[in-house]
This record gives sequence, C-alpha cells and structure tokens, in this order.
Amino acid sequence: LDVYVLPQPYFAQLILRGISVEQKSNVMALLRENGLEVDVTGITKWVEEADNWQHRCVGCCPGSPLCSRGSLDLVVGKKVLQYRLERLRARHGVRNPISVRIEGCEGGACVCAKLGEIGLIADSSGFYSIYLGGSSSGMRLAELYDSRVEPERLEVSLERAFGEYAASRSSESESFGDFCARIGVSHLRELQPSTKSSKSASKPRLSIRPEIMERLRAVAKARGMPATKLAAEIFDTYLDHASQRPQSQQIIAQSDGADTAKDPADT
Repeated sequence: LDVYVLPQPYFAQLILRGISVEQKSNVMALLRENGLEVDVTGITKWVEEADNWQHRCVGCCPGSPLCSRGSLDLVVGKKVLQYRLERLRARHGVRNPISVRIEGCEGGACVCAKLGEIGLIADSSGFYSIYLGGSSSGMRLAELYDSRVEPERLEVSLERAFGEYAASRSSESESFGDFCARIGVSHLRELQPSTKSSKSASKPRLSIRPEIMERLRAVAKARGMPATKLAAEIFDTYLDHASQRPQSQQIIAQSDGADTAKDPADT
C-alpha cells in the first residue's frame, strides 16, 4: 500500500494506492469512521462553489508575529491582500475561486506558495515575488511573474493578468492557474506595467553576511523593533563616532607616513 499526503492551504489530500476493488468499500468506510472526507465530488464542490473564497482559498503563514524567519506580519497582512485581490476580481467580473498562497519568508516550506494559482513570497526587505500558473490542487509548479513588488502595488502588477484572463479564457470554467499555464507566464510578464515606484527603484541595497543578519534579527526581536530600524541606529552611531575623530590625529598620522617615506631618501 502506497500512502501520499499532499498538504493544502486549509486541508490535506490523502492518496492511497494499491487498494484492490474488493477492499475499496471497506477502506472508505474505515476512513469515514475516523472523520476523513472521502467523497471526491464533495471536495470539488467545496472548492468550486466557495462563496467566501478569500477565507477558503487563501493559504497563508502567520509571518513575523509567530515565526523568526518571517519578514512581514501576515496575520494582519493577509486581510489586506485578500481585500486587494477581491477588488481585482470584482473589477474584471471574475467569479471563479482562485487558490492563493502567501509565504512570509523565502523558505517556502510552510504554505508552498509556488504551488498556488497565485503565489506571493515576501523577501527580507518587505517586497513580494509573485508566482502564477500553479493549480488549486497543488499539482503544478507556478512560474515567476514579477519580483520586488511593494505590497501596496500588487494590484498594479496583477491588473493586466486579470484583465487578460477575463477577456481570453477558453471558457467560464477555466481556472486562473490553468489559463496562466496555457497562455504562458512569460507572455503575461510582457504585458504588465512597471510596478517599481521611483522610491523603491532608487532605494539602495546593502549586502550583509547571513550570520550577521541572524544576530541583527535576534537583537531586534529582543528589543521589539524592526531589524531595519536597528541597523539604521547602528550605522548612525558608528558614523557619528567616526566623524568625531580628532582632526589632529589624522594630521599626525599623515605626517608620520610622510616622514617614513622620506627617511630612505635622506640616508
């Protein structure tokens, strides 16, 4: 008997292989006795006819409030993202439920965002990478659609993709993920406008060794403040200290270097 467990945003699929036809009814009865849903048509109906899709089709990790690796608060952020995605659906007349998975870090182990029809993965600087083309069943890997997108500009990035889906899907029943996979995420990528604001485009970036970053996050968490704010305070303190170095010390240091350079010539 082969057993497979496929995690989903708010439920899991249990697949049993190697069961004979004679054993099937007994196995299904045993699963029902233990509280497991084995009616495949019921599961499909639950997904396809979800009235309140944002509560049933959006899987999300808690983010920074409950995870040291999370870079964003997704307990609150999830509600904001749901609202923005719902506005997109309403603008384009999309009634189909869409599987959305949101990760608060780039680890990808909690929600498996790259398996959703829309996958959002937050990086350490608070930007999102958007993946499209997965499936509601989690059986197809999504492709990168956009990167370093500010949370407030997610609608701008996805606007053309939703518009294309509403206008060009093969039928009313074609899911958003199936449409993206069929038409090609690379094609949708070419249609999108720039989602990088002038502020984020000119924002400087600084590389920090992983072990230093871990120490920075640990101290920031202990002090109850963002790691970026703590890093800014550290740099300010260091630069203030460096700028207060007596000018006379610098002159003496330069003078000593010049005297040393002349000694061989003098001899």
